[in-house]
Amino acid sequence: MRLNEIQARFADIILTPEKPGETFARIFETNDIPLTRRLGVYRNNVMSGLCNSLTANFPLLEKLTGRDFLNLMARGYVLANPPASGCLTFYGDDFDK
Repeated sequence: MRLNEIQARFADIILTPEKPGETFARIFETNDIPLTRRLGVYRNNVMSGLCNSLTANFPLLEKLTGRDFLNLMARGYVLANPPASGCLTFYGDDFDK
């Protein structure tokens, strides 16, 4: 399997909580912590980082909608619009539309 295929599968697993990632298990399997638990931690960190990035750029939306609602909006946006690049400088430019 090529690196770009591994990365694409990994991104799909991280951004799609419904997929447990069994096909990826052989790459990450160890005897200490189950794969689904480790991927869950990574998934939560990725989601949290992307959501925090979005909400930090839209302080007025937080004042208008409240933090909890804005976090839900950001999560929905991230799930529907995963980053297309490793550079997040312009990620979420259309979040407020």
